[in-house]
Amino acid sequence: PGKALGDVLCCYRDPDKGDSRIVRLKDIQRLPELLAQGTLGWLVTSNKLDNFLKNPMSEEERIKAGLAWLDRLVRESEIRESEETHS
Repeated sequence: PGKALGDVLCCYRDPDKGDSRIVRLKDIQRLPELLAQGTLGWLVTSNKLDNFLKNPMSEEERIKAGLAWLDRLVRESEIRESEETHS
């Protein structure tokens, strides 16, 4: 991320405790992953940033989700191939 984003502060309501939290954008560990999805303005207006902050995923959860996505992709590809073969 650019230097200009380093001092941006984000405020969100903690879903479990109900209190407000303030976090510096540069302190978000997975910031590059988040910013790869779009501009900061788009991330805010589409609620991607808010969801990202409220629902952090552990490394293990991200790996599981990625493997599940890959498995679905492989199964869908196999189904399409099977349908094309039988057409």
